[in-house]
Amino acid sequence: MRALLTSLERLRAEEYEVIALCDWAALTYDEAATTLDIPVGTVRSRLSRAHEHVRELERAGNTTETKTSIRNKGEDNVAT
Repeated sequence: MRALLTSLERLRAEEYEVIALCDWAALTYDEAATTLDIPVGTVRSRLSRAHEHVRELERAGNTTETKTSIRNKGEDNVAT
């Protein structure tokens, strides 16, 4: 969950807006377009790019977290 929140914080404003309106507020594409005063096609493309950007950020974050946890597990097993 933390990785998702971190990813959302790193989105560009335009990406965050369409996710907030379409995914969280459950507006239709038409309603989001009217709210943002942009064409419906722009809403669709921004939302698609935003979802892809979140997936990329999560993958990058998960890779880092996995490496860190593996490294930490190895340190826990070292005899002192």
